[in-house]
Amino acid sequence: IGFRIKIDAQIITGEVQEKEEAFETYDDAMSEGHGAFLLDQERPNIFTASVGNLNPKQIVEIEITYVSQLKNEGKAIRFFIPTTVSPRYTPTKSPPQLGESDAEKFNSPRWLTVPYGLSLKVDIQNMHRIIALESPSHTIRTRYGDGGAQIELSQSDAALNKDFVLLIESEQSDKPTAIVSHDGDENLTALVTFCPKSTDLPEVRSEVIFLLDCSGSMGGNSIREAKRALQLCIRGLCEGDTFNLICFGSNFKAMWSSSKAYDQKSLEEAQRYIEGIDANLGGTEILSPLEHITNQRPDPERPRQVILLTDGQVSNEDAVIHHCKKNASNTRIFSFGIGSGVSEHLVRGIARASRGATEFIHPKERIEPKVLRMFGRLSTPALTNIQVDWGELTVEQSPKVIPAIFGGDPLTVFARFPKSGAGGIHTLTLRAGTSEWPLALDLRSPQENPSIPALWARERIREIEEIEHSGSGSQQRRQRKARPKKEQEIIDLGCRYGLITRLTSYVAVETRSDENRTSERSHLRKIPIALTEDWGQSSTPMHSGTGFFSLPPPMPMAAQAAAPPPMQMRRPKARASRSRPLFNRIPSPVQAIRNMFSPPTKGYTKPESIPDRPSPNTNPSNDLDELFKLLMTQNADGSFPLSEVLMHWLQDRFETVNTAMHINPDIITSVVVALLEKEAPHNRAEWKRAADKARSYLQQNGNPSADHLI
Repeated sequence: IGFRIKIDAQIITGEVQEKEEAFETYDDAMSEGHGAFLLDQERPNIFTASVGNLNPKQIVEIEITYVSQLKNEGKAIRFFIPTTVSPRYTPTKSPPQLGESDAEKFNSPRWLTVPYGLSLKVDIQNMHRIIALESPSHTIRTRYGDGGAQIELSQSDAALNKDFVLLIESEQSDKPTAIVSHDGDENLTALVTFCPKSTDLPEVRSEVIFLLDCSGSMGGNSIREAKRALQLCIRGLCEGDTFNLICFGSNFKAMWSSSKAYDQKSLEEAQRYIEGIDANLGGTEILSPLEHITNQRPDPERPRQVILLTDGQVSNEDAVIHHCKKNASNTRIFSFGIGSGVSEHLVRGIARASRGATEFIHPKERIEPKVLRMFGRLSTPALTNIQVDWGELTVEQSPKVIPAIFGGDPLTVFARFPKSGAGGIHTLTLRAGTSEWPLALDLRSPQENPSIPALWARERIREIEEIEHSGSGSQQRRQRKARPKKEQEIIDLGCRYGLITRLTSYVAVETRSDENRTSERSHLRKIPIALTEDWGQSSTPMHSGTGFFSLPPPMPMAAQAAAPPPMQMRRPKARASRSRPLFNRIPSPVQAIRNMFSPPTKGYTKPESIPDRPSPNTNPSNDLDELFKLLMTQNADGSFPLSEVLMHWLQDRFETVNTAMHINPDIITSVVVALLEKEAPHNRAEWKRAADKARSYLQQNGNPSADHLI
């Protein structure tokens, strides 16, 4: 919502114009020798800054201000700053484009290291008491103060090769909120967050299709952690579910010709298949396997759920999201974004369009709580046909159609309404079926907070763009003629609220005196981007969709110091060609875990093959890794075998349990449930699903009690 240029003591404030008008303003300033600055949206999460006519030794500072709605992740809020744009695969069947193609746009110069870095300071204010702060992506220093905290990177100049992620957990983060702000002279805008609790809907049996990205960009840690997530996902299925696994890259292949019932045999077969998977299938043709899945006839007894694991690094995001939205009635998609530079726009868009949900896994984050949260949603019917009753207020709600939500997940809705007649305290009501959640909206003292009106407008624009899918995104050019009503609404909202969209851009001009105007020919310089950490293992040639290209060596330090500033060459007036320099690609705000747990123990381990007594050690219930090693030994029917992991938990109690097991082998499953209840109560969210499966098994086998053994 802001674009400012600082040149010495001069501050130039940019303005939002219709995209073609902004380009003409920029182009005319260039031709007349003035300084010119343009900020364009290539995708909703990728922006290009063009800097034109820099004079020799001229230093320019560019300040971009944005506002973003932070998303909840479990009990924490996830603050996310992208620092690079991973190479995007351009599908071979992409429609023809005018001007710079997606293959050229998203695969500009990338180096393993670049001569610039990231410094960062984060101020956290106006929150309830902060309980925990954690960055899985960077090492940070934290200072706490009155009503907030300040975060800085431990190193002064971090590499711009992985997204910055900060998790903020505070008191009352799961409480509903309502904030009202002035919106000009005539309107108010409200941000309302509901926190509907679980409605105890019965679990459903499903057909679950795991869709795993095995393209080259997933090489290295991404594919290893995706496989670990997949192993845990399959353990989360229940008897009565059916499942299949499809791996995709340039093409796709399924584990079985059709989904199979989940049982011990299919579980072990899937485990072996997953162990042999690698990121060796070429490019990221994600649309083809999705079309294959949605073209299959649904199981009339089991809703079809897709678990997608991907880094989302493709250029045809609009087509993929549109396809998911078109098939939302028969296919719901739950997406995991994995890696250091995941495309949040695509991963969230797929889940939102198909009435699913999203989790992100950044390197060094724990994967298990995310998988278990996702399966809690997957097995529970989503709350649909949701409406907000605004009482006596007449509002422009955004989004107009509220997507499906799951009990426990927050829902944020924006609204704009006239000031006239708006006062006092109003009661709003969120309704889903027979369930209701009321919330008070205080209109007596609106804030002066421009972020809330901008977020309302941004949400409205997103909704229009997803409904009015054009197929060719920001590259589609229209002749100067009457625009469709929805496109004109996007332009009007962008210009009014200072938002860049596919139809609006920021532009700023440094007006120069005659003696300071640029008279020489400018030269095009595309500023290199740091390649995303561990992208495709960062050691092999990369495929762009139209051919292979390799990384140049890092720039020597002497050359770094001597590198000239970026300059823009004069371009012809032809509007069809818009090849602009890259000053920096700035993704809008909007993840693979290392060394989490060992491969699951297979089958039942006989007592005689185990040492008489495990070595003394610390209590494994205090170690989340040990907890999940134990959970990974669970059989498909919900039972637990006697394993080395369990023996490590039991320690001195092993002999007593071993004796009881010879009388009734099912006592082992009861022992595990009792251990979880008594020794890991703080991690209930992580083991609850496994324990529920175990209790269901025990109910069918006489409910042997193990309380006296623990």
